[in-house]
Order: sequence, then structure tokens, then C-alpha cells
Amino acid sequence: EIHMRLSRKHLTLSSTYFQELAAIGWEETKVEGGYSYTVTAKGWDEEALIILMNIIHGQTQKVPLEVSLEKLAKIAVLVNHYGCQKAVDFYAKVWTSRLQAPLPETYSRELLLRLFVSWVFSEEHVFKKLTRTIIYESRGLIHTLGLPIPRKLVDALDKDRQQLISGFISDLNSLKTRLSKEEKECSFECLSMSLGALIKGMRAMRLDDPQPTEPFNGYSVMAMEKALGNIKIP
Repeated sequence: EIHMRLSRKHLTLSSTYFQELAAIGWEETKVEGGYSYTVTAKGWDEEALIILMNIIHGQTQKVPLEVSLEKLAKIAVLVNHYGCQKAVDFYAKVWTSRLQAPLPETYSRELLLRLFVSWVFSEEHVFKKLTRTIIYESRGLIHTLGLPIPRKLVDALDKDRQQLISGFISDLNSLKTRLSKEEKECSFECLSMSLGALIKGMRAMRLDDPQPTEPFNGYSVMAMEKALGNIKIP
């Protein structure tokens, strides 16, 4: 549990959360140098909270110009909760530009942390790039890691994954149907060998007898594309 004595003026100018809180009143302590309000917080990272409050109170000399991705995600949790994105915007740009590791290119814990940071601080380009990776590589609903990632976003990402997989299966079924019919461009033997290879490949991908249905848990677009590339059709 963290207790901090803070300035009502600075808080209400910077945070929608504190604007609403001030409207209904909150615990007031003995006035001392303008810092007359007490904020009690549970479950927050203490260092992240101190960094945020130093920014809000103009104590810029105490604000680090470089933080780790883990710490940045913890700061983003607070910024999202207190509704003070504008107050932190400058430092957010500095911090994200100085992250030592490049953008994660595979679905991982680091990618989810970076996704949350990009969502809180409205990094549109980064957000789009990371969501494409998630849609391509995830095998179901993403793990939120306890971060306040909106359920609507989680569901939207998985819906896109499901739609791609559904289209993928539909295309394979259409190809299977075409190969089942005799065509002038290919002999019966050729068609039979191609159809057999396709059926074998679909079984290897667990796409045949029975075919999977939504929400396609355990299936990723990336794995299916890789498996399709391994099918040897004469």
C-alpha cells in the first residue's frame, strides 16, 4: 500500500480520474505547502507511481529519460487508470524511442507488453504492426498478463484470426472439390495423386475428418501456412 501527499491543483489539471474524484471529494490532510491531498493506492508499482507523480507535479529533474519495457508497461497501467496520457505524452515518446530492444517480431510476453504500451500511448503504427503479428501467430485469445487490455480488443484480434483460418480452410476445401472432378488439363492419375497429397496434408494439419470449427483454438495462421508449404502436390 502506497500513501502520497499530493497537490490537488496538479492532479486535477492532469488527470480525468482526479477531476472526477475532486468533484465528490476525497480525504484531505493538514495543508502543507499546497500539498493537501492524500492518495492511497494498492497493487501499484511504487517506482512507476513516483515517476508518474513527479511528471504531474513538474518535478522533471526526477524523471528518468530511459526505462525498461517492464517499467514502461507498469507506468502505462497507471496512466491508463488515472487518465493522464496528455501529461505523460512527451516522456512516453522519449521512453519508447529509447527502448533497447527492437519491436518484438514473434508472439511473446514482450510483444504483449509492447502492445499495451502502444495502445495506451496511441502509437498507431506500432500498434498495427504488433496486432498483425498476434493475428498471424496466436492460437486463441491472447494472454493479457493481467494488464487492463480491453476485452473488445482481445475479441477483435481473435475474430480476425478466426476469419483468416476459416477462409484458409474454405480455400482448401474448394481445391479438394476441384481435384475430385476430372478435368481436361490433368490426367486421372495426376488428379488422383494431387488429391491424395492434399488430403494427406490436410490430415497432418488436423483439418480433415472432422474439420475444426470456430473458434479454432490451437490453430494459428502461421502454422497452417507453413504446413501447407510442406504439401507436395505433383
